[in-house]
Amino acid sequence: MRIGPVLVLALLLPIVLVQAEPAPGDLLATAFERIDAKDERFEPYSFLYEVHTWIRDGDDELEDEDLERGRITGFSPDSTETEVLEERKVFSKDADSDGEEPKHEGRPKEEGEDDGNELPELDAEFRARHDFRFDEWTVIDGLRAAHFKIRPEKKKKENWKGSVWFAEEKGRLLALDLEPAKRPFGLKGMRVRAEYEDFGDRDLPTTMDMDVEVKVPIIVHKKIRVEMRFSEFELLVQ
Repeated sequence: MRIGPVLVLALLLPIVLVQAEPAPGDLLATAFERIDAKDERFEPYSFLYEVHTWIRDGDDELEDEDLERGRITGFSPDSTETEVLEERKVFSKDADSDGEEPKHEGRPKEEGEDDGNELPELDAEFRARHDFRFDEWTVIDGLRAAHFKIRPEKKKKENWKGSVWFAEEKGRLLALDLEPAKRPFGLKGMRVRAEYEDFGDRDLPTTMDMDVEVKVPIIVHKKIRVEMRFSEFELLVQ
């Protein structure tokens, strides 16, 4: 019996595809090397940010809505400066009857001031406390990507669980979706999602969404939504 060339190709194709499939472990190692080397490749840069915040009560009634715009400048891996260009109270349930709201322009943030909207770093310290397990191959913005599930070694408040996606190309960080591994008293829920892009061989976030629900029976019940957008990345001329 003769086997035609089409049948031979059909029989061999699955084997070729399996052999061509990249090893998730190798990709993960490449991604970690990229993360650990980001400071060695550091070049001063700046970008614009916009933070939109909504605060609702337990019945989903809007209480406050705020908007902040500004510029962040990174002078070194450990030195950044935030300049607030605009702060605006979009809505306040308890606004004064004349509707006047304070506006501040060009205000630099005070040293040590923190808005609490920090993304967890996937650095060596983080990796030592978490396990990365390959789940599946997928496509994000036209890029072939590996989906890894993150689980903490121990359920502690400073640890996280969720998902992270790395591009097959150069091990680039594309996105993450995390929540606390253990919620402290009063924190009913929290979820952080972010998307990244390659900028000078560094993976910088372009979007970040955070949902937080705080609930202590009889005392407080708040739902907080924060949307952060980052744009106009540029290297500083040295």
